[in-house]
Amino acid sequence: MFNFAQIFNFKKKYHFVDKCPRCGSYKTGYVVRRSTEKAGNKAIYEGLINGELVEPELGVNFGDIENNLFCHNCGSRWYGDIEIKYLDFEERIAQRELRGINEDLITDYSILSLDSFERRQAIKIMNREKRRVEKARQKAAIKQENAVNVKKDNVKIKK
Repeated sequence: MFNFAQIFNFKKKYHFVDKCPRCGSYKTGYVVRRSTEKAGNKAIYEGLINGELVEPELGVNFGDIENNLFCHNCGSRWYGDIEIKYLDFEERIAQRELRGINEDLITDYSILSLDSFERRQAIKIMNREKRRVEKARQKAAIKQENAVNVKKDNVKIKK
C-alpha cells in the first residue's frame, strides 16, 4: 500500500528569505523577472504552492535586479542573498503559515496563471462545484430540520 505521507515528504528546493530588516516581519519574498504577465502570475502561483512570496517584474532584460527582496507588510525593498534550502512538505506548510499564505490566495493565482480559455473553463468548474456544495448543504439542513420536527412530533404524541 502507498503511504501518502511518505510520497509528499520528499525534500523540495525552497528559496528562503530572512525576515524584513525594517519591520521584522516574515512576510518577505523575492523578485523574479518574467517577460509576460501570464508568466509572472505562474511564477507567483508556483511560489505560493511552495510557501514562497514571489513578485514578478516584467521585462526582457534578465540582468541583476537592484532590489531583489521585498516585505509584504511595510513595502520595503532591499538587496540581499536568497538562501537555497531543501524542505519537506511539513516544513513548506510551516513556511506558508509563517508568511501568511492561505488557500484562497493560492486559488486566485492558479486561475490567473491560465490563459483566457483555460481560465473560463476553470471558473465554470469552480462555480459548478460551489453550486454542488451549496445544494448539498441545503439538503443537509432540510434533512436536519425534518429530523428535529419528527422528534418534536414524537414528543408531542407521547405526552
